[in-house]
Amino acid sequence: MHSVGGALMASGRKKTKKDESEAAVKLVRINVDLAEMLSWIVKVKGGTVAEFLDPLIRPQVTTAYKQIEAVVLKAKKVEEEMKRIRDQAQE
Repeated sequence: MHSVGGALMASGRKKTKKDESEAAVKLVRINVDLAEMLSWIVKVKGGTVAEFLDPLIRPQVTTAYKQIEAVVLKAKKVEEEMKRIRDQAQE
């Protein structure tokens, strides 16, 4: 696996202030062969890996998320309650 972060950059270049000011992005781990190919795609064509991947994967990710959304919402509530309890315990 290879970490692709910042602007989902597979190029291995260091993040710059411009990268950090881009739209919200997160680190994603992908197989190294895909990271290498994505790196070359954005080096040759320009743009970011995020811009390249978004239209390709968004429909499938959105569909998969909608199938579990009710569970996710419950889990988020539990996490919020756990944080509240931890914060109270530390007072």
